[in-house]
Amino acid sequence: MKRGNTLIAGFLFASIAIFPVSAGTEIKMKITGPDRSPGNSTMMIDGGKMRVDTVDPAQDDSTQLIFDSQTKTMIMADVNQRMYNVMDQASLAQLKARMDAAKKQMEAQLANMPPEQREMMKKMMAGRMGMADDSAPKPTKNIVKTGKSASAAGYDCQIHEVYSGQKKLRELCVTPWGKIKNGGEIKQSLEEMNRFFSAFLDSMKGMMPADEESPFAEIEKLNGFPVIFKEFENGQLFETSTLQSISSKDLSADIFKAPKGFTKQSMMEGM
Repeated sequence: MKRGNTLIAGFLFASIAIFPVSAGTEIKMKITGPDRSPGNSTMMIDGGKMRVDTVDPAQDDSTQLIFDSQTKTMIMADVNQRMYNVMDQASLAQLKARMDAAKKQMEAQLANMPPEQREMMKKMMAGRMGMADDSAPKPTKNIVKTGKSASAAGYDCQIHEVYSGQKKLRELCVTPWGKIKNGGEIKQSLEEMNRFFSAFLDSMKGMMPADEESPFAEIEKLNGFPVIFKEFENGQLFETSTLQSISSKDLSADIFKAPKGFTKQSMMEGM
C-alpha cells in the first residue's frame, strides 16, 4: 500500500474510533394544528436506543427525549432551559413510593374531617394526588377501523380512531410494519419506550392529569406505524403529526447521551 493511502486509511480508522457511528433510522414528522405555527420532530433509532427531538414554536418549546431500551433509562431534556432529568428503574420505584406515601397521608387527613367537608375535598382532589374514585368504572377504550385510507410521504395507510367511551382521543393512519423502512427496529424501540413511559406515568399519579398516557399507547395493537397522528381535545382536532420521511442514517453514539452543557436536575426536586 502506498504511503498516502496508508495515511488516509489510518485517519479513517482513527476517526471511527473517536467518533463511533452506525447505520440507524431517522424519522421526520411535521406538527401542525389549528391557528398555530408548525413544528417538527425528528426520531432517531439505532441498536435499541431512541432519541426524539421536538420543536414546537406554538408553545415556545424545544425538547429532547432519549431512551435506552437495554438499560431502561430515559433522559428528558428541556433545550430552552438547558436542563435534563434522568429516569431509570430505581427512580421510578422512588417516585412511586413517594406518591403512595403522599396519598396515604392525604387519606388520613380526610378521615379526620367531617363528612360534608371530606366529600367536598374529595371532589376538589379528584384526579390529583391519586384521589380519583378508583371504584368508578373507567370508560372502555376502543380502536375502530374506519375503512378509510390516506397517505403520507409515499406510504399508504389505513385510518383508525381511538375512543375512550364516546370520547374521541386520536385518529391514526397506520402503515403495516412490513412496508415501513426499517420497520422491525422502529417497532421494537417504540414498544419498549411505550412500556417504560407507561410505568413512568404510573409512578407519577397525582402529579399529572389522570388521563395522561404514553404518546404511543396503542402501538402494540396497531400492527403498524402511524404515518399520520391526530390528537383531539374535547372533540376538536388539536394537533396533527404527519410523516415527512424515513431514511437510514449514520448516527453517532454521542447523540444518545445526556446533552453536553446542560444541568442535570433530580426528578425528586420539588416533591
